[in-house]
Amino acid sequence: MPVRIAWSVSHHEFTIEDGYYFSLLRRALHQAGARPITVARLQQGFDADVLVLNYPEDPFSPEEVEALQQYVARGGRLLALAYYQNEDRVAEILNAVARPFGLRFGYDEIQDPVHKHGDDPYMVVTSRVAVPGIERVLMPYAAPILVEGPQVQVLVEAEPTAQSPSGSRVLAVQVNHGKGTFLALGTCVFWDNYAITAYDNLAFALWLLGVPQSAPTSSPSKE
Repeated sequence: MPVRIAWSVSHHEFTIEDGYYFSLLRRALHQAGARPITVARLQQGFDADVLVLNYPEDPFSPEEVEALQQYVARGGRLLALAYYQNEDRVAEILNAVARPFGLRFGYDEIQDPVHKHGDDPYMVVTSRVAVPGIERVLMPYAAPILVEGPQVQVLVEAEPTAQSPSGSRVLAVQVNHGKGTFLALGTCVFWDNYAITAYDNLAFALWLLGVPQSAPTSSPSKE
């Protein structure tokens, strides 16, 4: 049965329907048999297997935060993706969702002057990935994640050469909660049309979205 992916735009998130940024991800999902749907109301995503909050710009109410926790506890897979330097208050907004799971997004950034893509230290490249089959990923313009609870599992961490004012090099984490999983990433652009073709980013994106991969996944063409 295809994975049901709900991509929220209920809090002014970046939509997967924006072809300029996400046509390659959308194409890869369709090729893998998944059918992401865009939901204008948060509640519309609670019947899906996966719910994505990709750069929300509007705050979540306490009732919505509680509903998201219940969604995960029932078996849902919730993804929350932020950005560096608390741009548009996205890190702050997502912290209302993240804190009950034992973590928060920093309001600063991670840079790596050594392990970088091109000449940009904000384009962090790392091989410190705790996901089977994923060897190296590009995590651009990321907010660091600060681990505050015992149940948080680090999935991606920048190399020791990386730096952040908060002192954290954590880029992505996972928290098992009830029957489901909460996943937090410091960057919302690792799977845009530029970054998804780099390293193992596509395979990592599909893994995050719970899409089965029967064979090694090649990067989608930009043609």
